[in-house]
Order: sequence, then structure tokens, then C-alpha cells
Amino acid sequence: MKTPKTLVSGGYDHTLRFWDLKTAKPIRIIPFPSSHVNQVKFSLDGRLLAVCGNPAVEFFDLRTNTEKSVHAINFHSNNVTCLAFKDKGPLVATCSEDKSVGLWDLRVTAPLQSMKCSYPLSCVSYGRDDSEIITSDYSGSARIWNSETHQQICRLQTHDSCILTGFLHDIATSLFIMFGSAGYVYISKLNSSQGSEGHELRRQYIYEKSLYEVGEEAKENFVKITKLPVARRYVMKASLSEDSLLLATASEDGFIKLWGDPEEPNIYDEGRWQTPVILGWHQMWIWDCQFLRGTKCLVSASSDKKVTLWNWEHRMVIQDFLGHEKGVTSLDVSVI
Repeated sequence: MKTPKTLVSGGYDHTLRFWDLKTAKPIRIIPFPSSHVNQVKFSLDGRLLAVCGNPAVEFFDLRTNTEKSVHAINFHSNNVTCLAFKDKGPLVATCSEDKSVGLWDLRVTAPLQSMKCSYPLSCVSYGRDDSEIITSDYSGSARIWNSETHQQICRLQTHDSCILTGFLHDIATSLFIMFGSAGYVYISKLNSSQGSEGHELRRQYIYEKSLYEVGEEAKENFVKITKLPVARRYVMKASLSEDSLLLATASEDGFIKLWGDPEEPNIYDEGRWQTPVILGWHQMWIWDCQFLRGTKCLVSASSDKKVTLWNWEHRMVIQDFLGHEKGVTSLDVSVI
């Protein structure tokens, strides 16, 4: 099993900082003068680093020592909030607060496909098959799209008057986890695709403020598991452990919480998710968190200018990574 080697972080100080996870020492600093950083993301083979800003996305070749990007996407007109790599190839998806989605082959400059949505977008991922794209938006909805026809296949809508700040789609377990500005996390199971191409019916799966029902049509796509009260306001990010038994949440109140029971392997059981454990806290908003593969560790990024490495099993800080001059908004870890 490959263990993480390199940590990258970015934020409002217009720099990308690479860290050695063992020593907490900076390996490399790359200026990013064009914008603040919304997201940093390693490609699956570890060769590229994508940096989402406002309004461009820039790609850095980590096999070289150059501080200049080797490719850029200049398609969006507002904050690019999320980028997803597809497999180990050159395909990526992007979304933006300008309400647009772009699908890209990095070997060419024009988008393979693009579509306009009705609301600013917060997150994007590839779906259950090659025809699907999943997005979340500021209306409190996550949507599955047919990328070829641009038709909406189905929608998951909260009734909590919230902005969705993002979602997780764990392909191995089919867990689908949304989070947003109402302070809740919504956990569902996304059923396998069953000929979803060409569906024009807009099926809705609605979370009420308390109990809720799931219609027969919605059950073709989603099965409700539970809804967790995480914070008073924004849940900024969530991360699943490698075995999917634990969920970490990062929120504007500065707390990192762990949800789930490592002794209960049935991840589709509502009860196993109900009792939170506070791992620790930052002095300000936490923007990002991520479990580290092959370890008992988790890393977080905060407006307090810190990136922090935690041992989640013993609930203790291992190391603070210090050097950012302003808030840190995103991080990622590579095994290369």
C-alpha cells in the first residue's frame, strides 16, 4: 500500500506550498500571483497539480522545477470552485460560480463539452458511468446530468435554505455525502446506474428539516441513510477514511469532528453515524480536511494560517505546518 508523501496547500497569500509530511518542512514554494487559491488537486498519477483560482485554472508539471504553469483553462468568468480528474488520463471536469461546467481534454485548449446551469456551482465530479456528471450548487441541490444531452437525470434537494458547499461520491461504496451552509451533512447511497442515459424525467429526492419521505421514483437513484447536525452554520468540507468507516467534517466554527463507528462495518446503517467525536479545533474557519491513506492521520487547513496534521486515533496534533501568511483554503496529498 502506497502511503502519502507530499502535501500541498494554497490560500489567500497567493502561494502554493509543498511540505514533507515527515519533517513538516517546506519542500518547494511556487508563487501564484494571478489569484487566491480555491482548490489544489494532484492528478491521479501525481504528475500534475491543478490550481483553481478566479477565474482561471492553471496546471503545474511537478516533474520539472519551473514555477510557470504548463497549461491553463481560461473558460470561466468567476471563481472556479472545483476540478475533478478522470482516472489517470488527461480528462478533467471544472465548475464555477459563473454557473458553468466544462469538460476538458488537457491536450487541447477548447472544452470537449460545456453546459450552463441555473445556479452558481460549488462542486463537480464524474458520475456512475462515462455519460454522467454530478454537481452541487448554491440552491441547496446536487444534480446528476447526462453530459451528452445536458439533461438533468435527477436532483437531491435540501429544504434547509442552504448553499451546498460540496459533496463526496465514494465509488467503491456508493456513499453520497452532501454538506453546506445549514450546518448539516446529508448521507445517502447512490444506486448503480440503470440505463440513466436519455432520462428526461426530473426525479427529486428531498431532505426535510426533520423526517422525510423518499418517493418511489427517487429510489431508483438514491437511498436515504441519515442527516447529521454538524455545526450551527457552514460545513466546509468532509472526508471519508480509506475504509469508509469514518467521516471527518470541517466547519466554520473551527471544529473537526469524526462520525461513524469503526466497530460497525455496515456503513448503510443510520445509527452508526449518529455519535460525533471532536478531534480538535482551529482558531478560525476550517476550509479543508483529508484522511491520509495507509495511516491513522488526517490533515486540515484553516483561516488561522495553519495546516495541521492530526492523529485521529489518539485525537492529538502531530505537527503544525507554518509559513502561510494568510488563510489556507485548500490542500491535497500525493503518494508520488
